[in-house]
Amino acid sequence: MNKVTARAWLAVVPLVALALLVMVPVAAQEVVDAAPVYPNYVEIGPRGELILTPDVVARLALDRNLQLAAAGAGIREAQGRLQQARSAEGFTASISGAIVRMGPTTSFELPAGEDGGGADGGGGGEAIQLSSNHLETATLQVNKPIYTSGRIELGQGMARTGVLAAELTEGSVRRALLLASQEGAYAVLRLKQLEGVAASRVTAVSEHVRLSEVMEDAGVVAHFEVVQAQTELSNSRQDLITVQTGVKQARASLCNLVNFPQTTEVDVTDGPPPTQPEGDLPTLIDQAWANRPEVRLAETGLAIARMNTKLARADMGWNVALTGSYARQSVAGLTGQYSWQAGIAFEKPLFDSGTRKGKIAEALAGVAAAELQLEKTQEDIALTVAQQSLAIDEAVEKIATAAQGVVEARERRRMAQLRYREGVTQGVEVLDADTALAAAEGNLVNAQYDLQLAIVRLQAAMGVLDVTEQEVEPQ
Repeated sequence: MNKVTARAWLAVVPLVALALLVMVPVAAQEVVDAAPVYPNYVEIGPRGELILTPDVVARLALDRNLQLAAAGAGIREAQGRLQQARSAEGFTASISGAIVRMGPTTSFELPAGEDGGGADGGGGGEAIQLSSNHLETATLQVNKPIYTSGRIELGQGMARTGVLAAELTEGSVRRALLLASQEGAYAVLRLKQLEGVAASRVTAVSEHVRLSEVMEDAGVVAHFEVVQAQTELSNSRQDLITVQTGVKQARASLCNLVNFPQTTEVDVTDGPPPTQPEGDLPTLIDQAWANRPEVRLAETGLAIARMNTKLARADMGWNVALTGSYARQSVAGLTGQYSWQAGIAFEKPLFDSGTRKGKIAEALAGVAAAELQLEKTQEDIALTVAQQSLAIDEAVEKIATAAQGVVEARERRRMAQLRYREGVTQGVEVLDADTALAAAEGNLVNAQYDLQLAIVRLQAAMGVLDVTEQEVEPQ
């Protein structure tokens, strides 16, 4: 390297070092800014994974779900409409004005006086401008309704009911979101348990393959026994892969539900078991009708429909309002002008070719539809409560049956393994016993989670599903 090149590098090195010193803190800051921040009720595992229970998943959904946020915006929108309805009975004032340039102007000249002099002491007469080259106007208008045949009051009532409907809609979205998040969490838990069952079957069949190979080497069994066991092992591994994919898909759906990136590592663990609501079916249904926001939402729809009927009947009523105005106009060349007025304005439609009658008929049909919707909503809720109550009873019975089935399947496999080792039976009996045990254990897992889901769904049907807010220790 020659001296010129060396000097050039010596000049560049400090600049590069300075740039690196400047860039490192910026890059570090970007990493810090990009690091996800989770609520303090979320437990972080040793590998940085999120450890979630069904209740935690539900809390995350309530905090982060976009659909619920949109429902909250709907409440604010309804509150804005209420504010507009309330302002309809107050004073309204407006001001208007204009500055106008005009032309050409016209004028005339007064004849000179007897002394022959004009206004300026000259010989001509005085010039009077008839039109102006500009015009300035300003008007203040004030109005206040004093009687509208009940229209303003009905509008305010409908707006208040609209706010309540928006709040109930948010409650309905919240209930559906709680249920969906709990179902998503239990889906992951169920599949994780089924993954364990499938993995145990792979382990058992692998052991049978090993034993078959040993017995083949000893000349006890034919080579077909080994081939058959290896084929079953391949099938069991495929089943395991299928379940493992299902676990990943369920976790991906869970991330989507709580609005987390798909790259987020999550693990779901069991939390406190859900508590079954107490009471007979009529009591549960009555509680559901009292708690469910959908019932109250249907009732608000009926109330709005009835107010629409009153509004249609008031369509031909009187409108009376206080009104007043003050106007001022300035004209160049002449004195400014002003005017004012105050009074009472009234209006009453006399004939509308049947428009009012049609509006009333439409509103009455809306009332009938709202009544049917309320009845349908109550019937649907009652059906859901009854179905989930029956599902709980079914799951309880299935758990007892499935538990006994696991005991019987384990004993059958133990006996099949003993007979196979003694050369009394073929390996297919062991493989069948392994398959039967996996099926029995899967049935027990499904029955256990069917029970928890049925309880959660019954709570949701009754409108009492909620989450337990429990903080975790800082990580």
